[in-house]
Amino acid sequence: MYEVQNRSLYEHQSFSFEVERRNLKWLNQANSDFVQEMTRVTYLETLADHGQLKGKAFKHKALNPRRVKGLAAFGFAGYTWTHLVSLKLLLGPTAPLVGIVSSLLYGLTAFNERSLISAIVPISEGQFAGKVRVTIQESPIVSRSIVVDPRVVRSIASLGDDDMGEEDTEGNIVEIDSAFDEATGNPIEGGVFTLPADAFRDLRFMEWFLAPKNAGSKTDALFNDLVFYNHAQITATGGLTGISAYNARSTGFANANLADEVDKKIDENKLLTDETLEKMSEHFGQEKLGKMEPSELYRNYRDFVAHKN
Repeated sequence: MYEVQNRSLYEHQSFSFEVERRNLKWLNQANSDFVQEMTRVTYLETLADHGQLKGKAFKHKALNPRRVKGLAAFGFAGYTWTHLVSLKLLLGPTAPLVGIVSSLLYGLTAFNERSLISAIVPISEGQFAGKVRVTIQESPIVSRSIVVDPRVVRSIASLGDDDMGEEDTEGNIVEIDSAFDEATGNPIEGGVFTLPADAFRDLRFMEWFLAPKNAGSKTDALFNDLVFYNHAQITATGGLTGISAYNARSTGFANANLADEVDKKIDENKLLTDETLEKMSEHFGQEKLGKMEPSELYRNYRDFVAHKN
């Protein structure tokens, strides 16, 4: 495809004579299949995250690598303290105490969280419908909640790779223009907060949340409603949990619902096949389902079964 797209008109004409049309068709079909597979895997990852989100759009992981290192530092300090006498005889009185103090300081630093966003919950009903409730950590045990319009939020810096498909590299510094403090009941000025990378998230919702927007734009307001609607739809599925979530994250169900396995299920369980087709007609629509080519129908059937497992 690169050669076809980047040749001059005359080179393209000469090249086209040497390439059979059916080969270009196969290449286009391969590219289409690749895009569909990447879309499927991304959707499965989102479903796996929604198994933990429980209606939220963002949720900070309780045990991220930084906190694990902090717990290890506390454990090392405790172990050193219990063997302090032996270590003093072996290393002298100063080194063990320095090690204990250093480990405690490192552990405290690992758990020091200020102005960090730990949760984002879309609000679909009531006075603040169309807005989000943002939980901000002021310390490991103290937090506050503010209500924010997504249209006054933007990411001003990325703390890692800025690819929304990369796992655990989506840390951002977020700027909020204005908000409503639920504790005091008064509108407040916004601020700058940290959005951690180690979290469960709805990728599409967070992509909109972090994008620069125009608060006065009617188009942005309508798109905001669409994002909330899509989030509600995927939340209603309940997401993937347990073994299904593990398989989705690790393999994207690459080893499940293969062609032979699907064919066997179709031949051996006619009732289940009919029920699946009925659910597909509700999902895709009877008219769209009837217009699908056999290969497209089979591929969608396999993907639909994978999503329901």
